[in-house]
Amino acid sequence: MTAIGVHGTSNGFIIGADGRQSVDEVSKSAEPDAAKIRERTDAQKIFPLSASDKNIAYALAGYVINDDPSFDAVQESLKLADFCRHRDYANATKLVNGFSKALTELINQAKHFPEFEKNPDGHWKIMDAFFLGYFKAVPFVTHVDFYHSLRFAEFHATGLSLAGVFYGSDVVRRKMYDDFGNVVTGSPFAQYIHNPREIYSLDDSEKYVKGYIEACSSDLGMSMDQSRCKKIGGHIHVAELTPNGFRWRTAPISPASSPTSSQPSSL
Repeated sequence: MTAIGVHGTSNGFIIGADGRQSVDEVSKSAEPDAAKIRERTDAQKIFPLSASDKNIAYALAGYVINDDPSFDAVQESLKLADFCRHRDYANATKLVNGFSKALTELINQAKHFPEFEKNPDGHWKIMDAFFLGYFKAVPFVTHVDFYHSLRFAEFHATGLSLAGVFYGSDVVRRKMYDDFGNVVTGSPFAQYIHNPREIYSLDDSEKYVKGYIEACSSDLGMSMDQSRCKKIGGHIHVAELTPNGFRWRTAPISPASSPTSSQPSSL
């Protein structure tokens, strides 16, 4: 599980994510020493995809690594991003669908079919990806759900509001903001709340996004939604996207690295 926050304004976008990378409980029990090596709190989950006509970032969450057979969605996505960076697309939808189709083909070739969690449609969840930014100066936010049916993987892309999204613990989010984005009166997470109606700059957006991630990472968050929040935490990295480009506000501590164990890892 990962906590990701995306917020868009007329000035640009802010995206933030936690840094925890965890190993599933089955693998922990089977190979505890190897699990300790795999688990970390400084994983990079946000990545730029920039070119002259593209100021884009994408974030990954879910079961991204499995070495048996070898597959690392982070590394594969970096290769795909480099390819997409230099290719001409008609629009952001074509780019996201092309990227997602290629990644799905790689998932199927590797038979990367984790069986730990199901999505609302009853399919096995592989991972989620969020794409956002500016394509030829046009802003967009898209969520991609990668899933499988034990035989093959598929993906489904959905355009989201430019206002953004919170991904992580919905229990925590509902204690902070209602479904219309209003601040919940008397919220136990008051110290992490930043009223979205009072956001006037990207600095305000950063506080809003980080507040949600910090709430999911807190002891209080853990007490309210242990199954999800226990996999959230570590170094929060934050990026800003404007029509002029991508820049880190808080950079990841360590760059993405190649997998070194055969245990499934989740972001």
